[in-house]
Amino acid sequence: MPYTAAQVMEFTEQEDVKFVRLAFFDVLGHPKAVSIAPCQLYRAFTRGIPFDPFDINGYSSTGTMLRLFPIPDTCTLFPPDQSPETTVRMYCSVRHPDGTPFQGDSREILYRADQAAAKMGLSLRFSWEYTFYLFTADSEGNPTRIPHDRAGYLDTAPLDKGEQIRKEICLALEQMHVYTCLSQHYRGPGQHLIRSCSGNALETADNAASFCMIVHTAAHRHGLHASFAPNPLPNAIGNGLHIRISGAQHTDSFFAGIQTHLRDMTVFTNPTYQSYERLHTLKTENRTSPVYISDEESDQILLTAADPAANPYILLALLIYAGLDGILCGLSPAKNYGFGKLPHTRQEASRFAGISDFIGAVLPRQVIDAYLHEQ
Repeated sequence: MPYTAAQVMEFTEQEDVKFVRLAFFDVLGHPKAVSIAPCQLYRAFTRGIPFDPFDINGYSSTGTMLRLFPIPDTCTLFPPDQSPETTVRMYCSVRHPDGTPFQGDSREILYRADQAAAKMGLSLRFSWEYTFYLFTADSEGNPTRIPHDRAGYLDTAPLDKGEQIRKEICLALEQMHVYTCLSQHYRGPGQHLIRSCSGNALETADNAASFCMIVHTAAHRHGLHASFAPNPLPNAIGNGLHIRISGAQHTDSFFAGIQTHLRDMTVFTNPTYQSYERLHTLKTENRTSPVYISDEESDQILLTAADPAANPYILLALLIYAGLDGILCGLSPAKNYGFGKLPHTRQEASRFAGISDFIGAVLPRQVIDAYLHEQ
């Protein structure tokens, strides 16, 4: 249920909360956080909590301190096995000292995209599907590249050694009001897949961030290492991030907009050099199209090109803006739109994004530059 600032402060007192984690993200989607005592909540809600942005990717050019303002609606209690001390987490909006939004705040970018869709009468719903590997750790606890099991697609225990871990992940997420609808062993050795239930844009991206945190924590608790790297093993399938979109009126035009702009979006959907090793494998295997309309649900669009290195907030924002452009321009879907249409290298993807009028119109310059200059 939605909280107000007053209700959050009352809740933290009733639950004897010891720490409040104020979470946000750099422009590449890497999580950042500041923990405060509950007694600082009133200050956080009214004046914000200042932090130095100098060492944060995409933030350093501001030249001034920034402030975190917690968003009450996102207040959630960490499960006991995630934090021994009672801890709540809230996502934050990032603002300048004068209260204006910071342009590099990727959650704010998604919020504006979602508002643009709402103004066009669209109630978009999204869900994600992450794959990840579980690797063993060495005697000192450092990650290896030895898969936790040798199971294959849809195998079950005892071949699938990760079934219990997947259950723990899904139950921990449920305690944080993040709901999943499917989990399974995937195609690679030690590789797993979990799919979320659908939600609006902001909660879908928020839930993706919670999911990745829970996966890493659960793996560590079992003496393992979770990897969301796009291509962690050279001779095995890579990790993907599939996005399902529904609720778009004029689905064909929305879909055509994504097709049209996907090439220019690729450096954001696939931001690492390893991402292109995965894409190359998908091209050579002649895998499914990078984006297509579901055969089972004619109003559902599936993006299969993205990988877990993508910032989910910027990813969803770009998909929304691309789809809206498709509707506004009355675009029609192209036939035979395969992986070969996408850039072959990260350098090529950066070049397309850098000269794209579409990208320049929907993303702040500092966000674009952070991706183009990322090594």
